[in-house]
Amino acid sequence: MFIEIKNMKYHSIWKKLKPRNNETINMETFDSYIAKKRNFLHNWPESAIEQLIYRHFRQAPEILKGKNPNDFHFTEIQLSSERIYKTISFNNGEWIDSIGSKIIKTHDNLKTGLMKYMLDNGTWPTEIIVKKIDDNSYSIFEGHKRLAYLKYLTKIDYSKLQKYHDLFVLYEN
Repeated sequence: MFIEIKNMKYHSIWKKLKPRNNETINMETFDSYIAKKRNFLHNWPESAIEQLIYRHFRQAPEILKGKNPNDFHFTEIQLSSERIYKTISFNNGEWIDSIGSKIIKTHDNLKTGLMKYMLDNGTWPTEIIVKKIDDNSYSIFEGHKRLAYLKYLTKIDYSKLQKYHDLFVLYEN
């Protein structure tokens, strides 16, 4: 059974979606969160809920421009590394090189879990989310670091780089 939130007031929607003990050391686990909130976000992929709502809860209403979360839907696609490099844009192209290059330049004992995962697997651990601009281009919506690292690995022709990567395209209903 899906819970209808389309007619709920904006603030009550976000109040219902807030993780318990948000932004504290005792924040509920994602497994606990998704078990309780899945019915509110039935048209959202689980990884999108985790990335946009659960992990970035304080910013989520602003990121979604104050809209009801169920005014959005997602399509999963695969793009090649080369197509990702050429068609997914950032607002600031210099950021890609400055942040992206850290995946290689950072000393091994200082690399983050994300860096290690991407170097070992040649792809990201969870899908990025993009918005379609036109038939040949997208803009990044969520996953800026993952995209920067992948674009940099593509730029340097990293040997373990996977040919294709999963991502979600976000659409507004």
